[in-house]
Amino acid sequence: MALIIASNQVTKKGYEFYYNHQLLVLTTGSGISKTTNNQGVVMMMDSTHKVHFEKVCGERANLIKSKLVPTCLRAD
Repeated sequence: MALIIASNQVTKKGYEFYYNHQLLVLTTGSGISKTTNNQGVVMMMDSTHKVHFEKVCGERANLIKSKLVPTCLRAD
């Protein structure tokens, strides 16, 4: 198995690799954690399997009210 992708915990920058890049944890909700002010991301893969992460922008309260995901910005 090359990679397991999970979304079962909050990460500060929206994603975190573990176990020599064999486990990737994604957090899709921006501002879910009231104590850490986390970022949310989605993983994007192109036709050549190159991966990059897009930030989910916006305040938690605004995302809950609007139920729309704002325009995303590229993550590092």
